[in-house]
Amino acid sequence: MLKSSKQFISIIFLVLLSLMGCSTAVDVFPNPHSNNNSVNNELSKKELYAPIEISYVIDNPLEIENIDVSESDKHQRTYFQISGLVDKTVENTINQSIKSLFEQMIPYTTGEKLPPFRGIASVLPKGITISDSSITVRPQFNSNNVLSVMANAYGTYISDRNIYFSVSDAINFDLRTGETFSIEAFFTDDANGLSLVNDAITEELTRLSLTSSMNGDPYSYLNLVAPFKGISANQKFFISNSGLNVIIDHNNPEFEIGFFNQRVNVPFFSGNRQIAITERFYDKNSTIFIKEAVNKRFLHDFKFNKGIDRNSFTKNGIQWYVSKERAEDLPDKLIKAMDTLQAVQDKKVSVIAQHSPVLSVEQTFNANHIGAYYNISSYLYIGRTNDMVGETVNYVYYEDGELVKLEDLFVEGYDYLTLISQALEQAYKENGRSKATNIEDVKENLMFRMEDTYISFFEKMDLSSSNQSQIIFHIPYQQFGFNHLTIFDN
Repeated sequence: MLKSSKQFISIIFLVLLSLMGCSTAVDVFPNPHSNNNSVNNELSKKELYAPIEISYVIDNPLEIENIDVSESDKHQRTYFQISGLVDKTVENTINQSIKSLFEQMIPYTTGEKLPPFRGIASVLPKGITISDSSITVRPQFNSNNVLSVMANAYGTYISDRNIYFSVSDAINFDLRTGETFSIEAFFTDDANGLSLVNDAITEELTRLSLTSSMNGDPYSYLNLVAPFKGISANQKFFISNSGLNVIIDHNNPEFEIGFFNQRVNVPFFSGNRQIAITERFYDKNSTIFIKEAVNKRFLHDFKFNKGIDRNSFTKNGIQWYVSKERAEDLPDKLIKAMDTLQAVQDKKVSVIAQHSPVLSVEQTFNANHIGAYYNISSYLYIGRTNDMVGETVNYVYYEDGELVKLEDLFVEGYDYLTLISQALEQAYKENGRSKATNIEDVKENLMFRMEDTYISFFEKMDLSSSNQSQIIFHIPYQQFGFNHLTIFDN
């Protein structure tokens, strides 16, 4: 009977997906949070066509003031305001919109207004109160003249059982004008943005249908209960450093989501380079900020087509657990680099096993694309009779498979080694290992990894003779000075 029920549900799911309609793009960017409909003005009419290369973004030099108006520890309330725009009229307009977004969340957390979810009124006894709640309004993306803001209201009703809920909303600003924009501004003008988002939602539905038995989170599910005909241009969304995030809530009645909104992500590097938001409102020659915009950051490549290969086996009496995560389109030379790293670590395990019994080995390999670079990483843990030793290894490559050297990251003549040496010595002290360091320590004993706003450094380990914890520390790009870095020149 159970098997038949599952087959029936699968058939219904496929039928609903097959009924999905097509959505067409519109030419204007409507403003769902304002009566000012001039968002399609001359400033916003930059024509952008695929392919668009996204290497990095430049942070908006805004001052963010967090405002805490919490009533108590059990009812927390925070939002923020900005400063730093030359045009104070635009700045005031944005701040008022952010405050209004915060205020519209308050009735949900006081009980004045029921959360707008299907069936919630039927499960709440008369006179029930909210025991604890929180409202947070925070910036999610603050780069390239775009400010994306998301508000979350959480609450708990207490009766014979706890009933939790979460309500979300978002506003996305063009900082040049204070205007908001719709979801289609995220994509190039020759892309059908709504269709791309619909594809992402359909793919997420398929993924969830295949992994539902493994999903133990009762507040994270997305069930299709009516034919999905696609989102509209007024769909709620926010932008983060991982891409576009669609908010699925009561405005999408074809989904059963419980009392929590759900989100579907469209990564910056998905599709055929049809993501335009980093260029849509950005003009390097315009001056809209009081301070100069200098801080740069890479965007992580969170692709849908990441494959995970897991394997477990016994070899020479040792139980191995090996996991590899990489994009399916990872260049062949980088796949070879990952295989070479695995062979080196396998040999390291064999050497250790000659001196002390090894019971188990866990290896996790990862290939991560960031900017013009690729991180090839491995996390190795070796379980011995009386202890466990481990290390993180990382090498950075160009797309053609050439190894990136530390000196390649900096302009000629800049003394980066002294700064790294000082940071290494401080890391030793913080880990209770007082040790004087010098330039040679940096050259010989450190690996590095490229991150969005900083470089991570890893101490090279000799696992056969030491069980000390590995020294890992980070230095922001800003601390080196962007004018001393070559990594943003590509």
